[in-house]
Amino acid sequence: LTNVYLSTALFSEEGETAYAWGSNTWGELSDGTRAPRDAPAALFPDYPTTTTTAALAFGALHSAAIINGSLYTCGRNLNGELGLGFTSGRAETWQQPSLVGNVTAVSLGDAMSAAVADGKLYM
Repeated sequence: LTNVYLSTALFSEEGETAYAWGSNTWGELSDGTRAPRDAPAALFPDYPTTTTTAALAFGALHSAAIINGSLYTCGRNLNGELGLGFTSGRAETWQQPSLVGNVTAVSLGDAMSAAVADGKLYM
């Protein structure tokens, strides 16, 4: 279970499905909308049920997940915190294009992100 600012998220018992609810002003709940959620809804709904979500992280208004060893981000991106090479926000998840290899850890701050891929720290 994790929470930050105006959103909350949790994993299912199996550790494969993540659920979230809360503000979603910037699309940080990854459902393709900016509509608030007042009840748990599956995060990353476009991924198959065989997807393994290894980690979730929430910043102030952005979120990230490690899915099958790749990093995906969504939400506010005013300072480039999604790491996508541009600064417009995204309400749907985008795979981090510059991190190739196995992503094993992710951490988010108010307007920044950090990840470990193949033993190297990226910020």
